Amino acid sequence: MFLKELNKDEAIAFTNLMSEFVLADEEVGKGEEALMERLYNEIGFPEEELVAVSFEDAINTIKSSSDRIKNIVYFELIKIGLADGEYNLDEVEFLQALGDNLEIARSKRIAFSNYYYKYSDVNVEESEEARKEVEDIINN
Repeated sequence: MFLKELNKDEAIAFTNLMSEFVLADEEVGKGEEALMERLYNEIGFPEEELVAVSFEDAINTIKSSSDRIKNIVYFELIKIGLADGEYNLDEVEFLQALGDNLEIARSKRIAFSNYYYKYSDVNVEESEEARKEVEDIINN
C-alpha cells in the first residue's frame, strides 16, 4: 500500500527483509508467493535492480530511514506474515527482533497487528476508513 514511498536503497533492504521473513518458517506458501509478487510490483523497481544484501545491511538501511519508512516496512511485513492465515513462532520472533532493531514501540506493533485483524475481510485499498486508520498509525 505504501511501498512506492521507498527509495531504491530502502526497496532493496525491504525485499531482502521480506525474503528473510518468508523463509523464517522454512516454508513458503502460495499466498505468500502471490503477495510477494504483488509487493515487488508495487515497489516499482525492476526485480533485477533489487539486489541481495546482508540482513545487517538491510536493517541498517531501514534504521537510517525516517520513522514513517520504518513503520511502513514493519506494516508491510506483517501483511506477509498473515498471508497464509497465521503466524508461527519463527515469524513472531522475526517481527519482534525487527521491531526491536527499528525501535518501533510495542504499542505501535500491536496497533498494526490489530489493524490487520480488524480489516482482514476488507479491501483496504478501496476503504477510506481503513486507509485513514493505517495512516494514523504509521504517522504517530
